[in-house]
Amino acid sequence: MTTYTAIANSEIDAESPITTGLMTKLRDNLLAVQEGDATAPNITDAPASTALDDTVTTEGQQSIGVGASYTIPAGVYLLAGGGASFRLDLWISAAWKAGITGSCDGLVISNGSNVRVFNGGSTANLNWQRFDG
Repeated sequence: MTTYTAIANSEIDAESPITTGLMTKLRDNLLAVQEGDATAPNITDAPASTALDDTVTTEGQQSIGVGASYTIPAGVYLLAGGGASFRLDLWISAAWKAGITGSCDGLVISNGSNVRVFNGGSTANLNWQRFDG
């Protein structure tokens, strides 16, 4: 395993030359982080590396009447079905912004108040699955 070696500020200030020793430390330090050297900074818990658990925790169906809306509860959802008059709206800048009428199938991430499904046609059912994550 490659060992992590600290780089002093005096090695990288404006007056310092780029040396073979400095370049070797840069190369080796990157490898030490990737290999998990105990003295290297730990970056394995970075949020960007967090994956969504693909376990469906709940699923269901929501009936939405004519001219009515259904606000999607907080979570990550897969939506399907509904009617040709369904529209997915987003809450942006203190107002609902209408999406395209005709479908709201797809993945939705809701904070509990920022996404709704509006039905401009006859009563229809929205099918959903909520993922844990």
